[in-house]
Amino acid sequence: MRHTLQFYTYPDGEALFMNKDEIVLRLTGRGSVNDCYAGDLLDGDQYCQRLQTKLQKRTSADVLNFIMDREICISYHAARSPLNPRSSLTGYVDDLDVIELRSSNGSPLVTYPNDNAMALREAVEFVMDQEEL
Repeated sequence: MRHTLQFYTYPDGEALFMNKDEIVLRLTGRGSVNDCYAGDLLDGDQYCQRLQTKLQKRTSADVLNFIMDREICISYHAARSPLNPRSSLTGYVDDLDVIELRSSNGSPLVTYPNDNAMALREAVEFVMDQEEL
């Protein structure tokens, strides 16, 4: 499969409309490309967007194997949310249930809202996506 990359010279192109933490490919002075955040581009930098690829649909077994292989620790708890305008005098609203995923060494991977029946799967797939991208 052959792909053609469209390069732009910053600030032209799509970078001004992208999230600042989205990764683009910046052309170096030696003709190679390096990953960089869209927010780190400077005037005159030549860059292109990365090729968008669709991730494969995962089975339940894929998700469970990922949890077991990485020894992911899963916990459920309530987190106080100060952001809701319905907040009480204390500045907080009712507790929000969240799922927290941690690596086998205890490092946090993601805190995800537990707001639907698929929340655990969505949280694990979010971590899987980060590894694949």
